Order: sequence, then structure tokens, then C-alpha cells
Amino acid sequence: GTVEGVKAELTDRVDGAGFMPIGYSIDTYNPDKAFSGEFDGQGYEINELYMNLANLNNMSWGGLFGYVNEGKISNLTVKGKIVTAKGTGNRCYVGGVVAYLNNSSIENCNSFMNIEQNREYNGIVGGEPITGGVVGYNAGNIVSSYSVGTVENGYSFGVGSGAVYSSYTASPATKGVFGTNQKIVDSYYDLYATGHKYTAQTTSD
Repeated sequence: GTVEGVKAELTDRVDGAGFMPIGYSIDTYNPDKAFSGEFDGQGYEINELYMNLANLNNMSWGGLFGYVNEGKISNLTVKGKIVTAKGTGNRCYVGGVVAYLNNSSIENCNSFMNIEQNREYNGIVGGEPITGGVVGYNAGNIVSSYSVGTVENGYSFGVGSGAVYSSYTASPATKGVFGTNQKIVDSYYDLYATGHKYTAQTTSD
């Protein structure tokens, strides 16, 4: 069921490979296993995190956390690689730290995750993947965080209706730096590292 009311702390550096996201669902629009607690990484790293979702048809979530609803993730660095699913059905969300952030916050979290986009998009509604460096889809707040890893077929800061505050990216991303509809405040990006010399969205109030 849903993971609620949990306050967890990371007490040491961790090496991780081949595990499923914390809080995920095979149903994109009605997540039944959302993470709704607090996770404090205490400034530690999760190193060599590896997810190969390529053979999981219609896997909806890819990231350390899948779906975070009314939760908080803070003080954490993740390094590694995600290979996304090949399915062509439900929309796939992929982010280095969180795949889908809903009414939640990420603070002081850093992603060195390289995201390899292997999902086959067949043009149907809902089939296109949503991919970002720290968060795939942001319907919350990203604060004082940064992304450095490569993001294939996505945005450095992902997309969504949320906000990005005091954050930075040097992630080379195929589609751009800031996805649609996000509020960007006091955030910036490396022009040359990202491969994008300009953006249509402002980076301040």
C-alpha cells in the first residue's frame, strides 16, 4: 500500500544496483504505492545506482523514488544510470532522484544520473516519456538542487506545473533546460555543458 508518515535518514554512503524505485505503481495515473514521508540523506551519496527497466513493458516510474506525494526528499546525492522501459503504452516518468513529484519538495538534492532513453514511442497519446535530471515531472518544488548527468530525450529540469528555486544544471539534455509551465526563480544553467544557448523561460522573478 501507500508509504505514509515515514521519516527516514541515510546514515552512510550506499552502493545500489538493479532495484525498483521507492514508491511506484504500474498504473501511471492512480499510483497505489506513493512515498509520502520524509527522507533525509544527511549529505551522503548513493553511488553506482543502476536501473535497467528496458525489458519491463510499460514501467511507469524510473528514479531512486518513483511517485512522491506530499513528501519531502532532502540532502542527498545520487550517481549512476537509468535505462528506461521499451513499452509503448502508459506514459513513463523518469528522473534522477524522483520520477514524479506531486505536492512535495526536493531540497539540496543532486543528480549525477545518466538517463538512457530506450522507450519506443509509437505516437499514441500518453506514450511519450517524461524525463528530467533531478525530477521527471515536477508538480512540487525543487530547491537548491542540481543536475549534471546526461538526459536523453528530456529536459535538464524536467517538466510540470511546479517551481524550481535556487538550482543549477549542467546536464546535456536533448529537449532543453526548463520544460513547460514551471516557475523558475534564481536558477541557472551552464550554456555550453547543456548544449542550449538560450531558453524561453526566465530564471528569476
